[in-house]
Amino acid sequence: MIRSLAYLLIILVGLCLSPYIIGNTGRVFIEIGHYQITTSVVFSLLAILVFYGAVQIVEWLLVALLNLLLSSRLLPERWKRHSARKQTLTGVLALAEQDWPAAEVAMAKSAAKAQLPVLNLLAAARAAQHQGKSQTRDQYLAEAELQPQAKQAVMIARCRYLQQDGNWQQAAEQLALMTPGNQSPQPVLQLALTQYRQQQNWAALAQLLPAIKKKQLLNEQQYDALSVQIFTAQLSAAAATNAQQLEKCWRDLPRAYRSQHEFIAIYAPALARFNQQAQAIKLLQKALHKHASIDLIRALCQILQKEDNQALLYLQELEAQRSDNGGYHRAMAEMYQRLREFKQAKYHWQRACELTPNADCWLALGELQQQLGDDHGALNSFHRAAQIR
Repeated sequence: MIRSLAYLLIILVGLCLSPYIIGNTGRVFIEIGHYQITTSVVFSLLAILVFYGAVQIVEWLLVALLNLLLSSRLLPERWKRHSARKQTLTGVLALAEQDWPAAEVAMAKSAAKAQLPVLNLLAAARAAQHQGKSQTRDQYLAEAELQPQAKQAVMIARCRYLQQDGNWQQAAEQLALMTPGNQSPQPVLQLALTQYRQQQNWAALAQLLPAIKKKQLLNEQQYDALSVQIFTAQLSAAAATNAQQLEKCWRDLPRAYRSQHEFIAIYAPALARFNQQAQAIKLLQKALHKHASIDLIRALCQILQKEDNQALLYLQELEAQRSDNGGYHRAMAEMYQRLREFKQAKYHWQRACELTPNADCWLALGELQQQLGDDHGALNSFHRAAQIR
């Protein structure tokens, strides 16, 4: 554009000056070897312009010729890339329609000449996964892993597919290569959440809780349920080891959880097993004053002895609140039977059978009746248990 404007400017200047130049033409003398040329200034200028124009035209022709030659040599490659684009589009549409065989063929066929081969290979691997072709899927992933900056995406895809296939051991090995932590990206954290839940690796899950909450992998209700599940499992494991480990785990619990009955019902019986009976009973009674839940009642019933008169009296007083709860009567029946207070045990087993009739309760009542010499009652209880089963 600028060059054309320059030409136009030269022509306009020539038109303006031509009357003066014609009136005073001047002479130009050129000598080349034995040849001499004499001409006017106007003709010389016109000859220069014609020569420059001819050179420009030759340049344009040469450039056009070179472009034609190069494009003709690269034409097959251009055709392949165009075909790859069409195949990729076909594959994307097949993925959207969940036509997995067509998607796999289109994506795999176009991967070599695609603009982003790794995307085509990952899409082909996904289609193969949905068809259950694990060996073909792994081949696509191996090819995609050779592409620059694709290693992380391939590892995430491979780990996810192994989890979907139920190959948890191989998935764990793949996940370990990504070293999941609080700074890991969301897909890695999601894989870790699924893997650790399956393996019940509560310690590893507990370390990831801050990141799970921060990145909102779970809603509030799901997060709270997961937290309770993790800390319950850790406390139960500590309760099965020794008193020192139990105390450490209890101190590490968030303060809000140490007042919840689910955790107290695990912690207190463990204290009693480690010769801290009085502290366990005191803790359970304090919790029962706030909330008389069945799991707390059951925990207290498990640890009481005959000499714990005050606690036994407290449990009996709770019947006014829990008289229509089968769980309460079953816990009391098991306690009295353990303490060999068979009359009280029989009463509570009968109440448990009335409120929550199930085979276990009827069998327990029948065995107790048989032990007490009530063969007719025992036979009736066993018959009730058989009917339920």
